[in-house]
Amino acid sequence: QEKNLQYEDYLAFQQLLPGIQACTPCAEKKELAKYQGNQLLVEIQGVSADFFRIEPRGIKTGSSFSAYHDQAGVPVAVLGSEVVKELFKQENPVGKTILIGSHPFKVIGVFNEAPQRMNRIQNPNVNIVVPFSSVWRRMINPGENNSIHHIIVRPKEDKNSTQLVSSMRRLLRFRHQIGEGEG
Repeated sequence: QEKNLQYEDYLAFQQLLPGIQACTPCAEKKELAKYQGNQLLVEIQGVSADFFRIEPRGIKTGSSFSAYHDQAGVPVAVLGSEVVKELFKQENPVGKTILIGSHPFKVIGVFNEAPQRMNRIQNPNVNIVVPFSSVWRRMINPGENNSIHHIIVRPKEDKNSTQLVSSMRRLLRFRHQIGEGEG
């Protein structure tokens, strides 16, 4: 049986685990991004504004989005460096509108380039980060099922991360009624 993470699990993490400094739900989807005549298959990541406190790349130009953008489901996007090269060539993407699938998103920022790691299956430079709520109902999950792909957590500096991981596991087992050895 599929042990789906629920959006509610993310809310429970936020409310019940004091060892967390930043926490975001993450929904992912491969999608075609287009700008004028250029297109590229990208990984869309729908996240909350807390993502930018966890993501190490930092913003090169423009800005990240805020909790307001996420709550209101505003279709804004922060692009990985390769996406910019492929779609915009020499043009500055900030302020321009791209299509992700059939949905228009306004580019508000660009990430610094991430170093290429040989063992990485996914290249983070080919991703587009958007507010979770702007993709969730529109593109990823139009149904009623609330499962999300990951919850990304950053522990507080002085916290023991193994303890935090075990509290997270306990909380999920409790919420999903999973026995000790199962999840």
